[in-house]
Amino acid sequence: MRRLVIVYVLLAASPAFAGLFEHEVKPSDLDGIHRMAVHVRLGDTFHANFVGTTVFTNKVFDVPVPQWGIDSYTTGQIVEAMNVRGRFPAETLDVSHLNVQALYHKRGAILGSREVEATLLEQAKQQGADALMVVEMVEPGENFRFQSAGYGVFRKETFGLSMGCVYSSFNTVIFSVVTGKRLAWGGEPPCQASPHKPDKQDSWDKYSPEQQAAFETAVKDELRQKLLLRMSEYKLFKDSAP
Repeated sequence: MRRLVIVYVLLAASPAFAGLFEHEVKPSDLDGIHRMAVHVRLGDTFHANFVGTTVFTNKVFDVPVPQWGIDSYTTGQIVEAMNVRGRFPAETLDVSHLNVQALYHKRGAILGSREVEATLLEQAKQQGADALMVVEMVEPGENFRFQSAGYGVFRKETFGLSMGCVYSSFNTVIFSVVTGKRLAWGGEPPCQASPHKPDKQDSWDKYSPEQQAAFETAVKDELRQKLLLRMSEYKLFKDSAP
């Protein structure tokens, strides 16, 4: 039976990997892999983080956006990209029999919990997987303390100057199902500076339906571009640089 690779795209809060903590996969690490399964859990919360010159002008709020279907959208993008460009095809990971909500509440979620990690690796093994890939939401860290884990909009205004962006913050890790070891890992920092200046409102309902739809499009584009770049860096595509 042909084996699967599990790509598990999941978001949960834990410190982001970056810099010296990054490790890219070698092309030879993927030898023998024939198929990739994909599970996405980026969450249903859009974070709005507006920072002013003083704390009194800050405005921060969270919005539930399950109607955006971020998980299914991202899964579809990864599966499509792998089926068109990948070194092997992809499919969705079936977690219907797992109590994923209980797993996600474990301390450290995926990358900080050996119990959750083992459960997902076992599921990957049951599906005939060769590898497991986790993309997990993380807090951006002290350098981005006004932005939140997951995805959202950020704008900072200081003495008449402003910058902003639609951002996302997550880690991506590839595990070997056979050994349980990590083959590659790396973090995705949120925005630092951008000419985009998203409109600031006091609450979500102050935005028009057109503005809300624009945020949805921007978030999906942001996630898609970052994941495709990371997948290329991990040599998952046939046209990835050696």
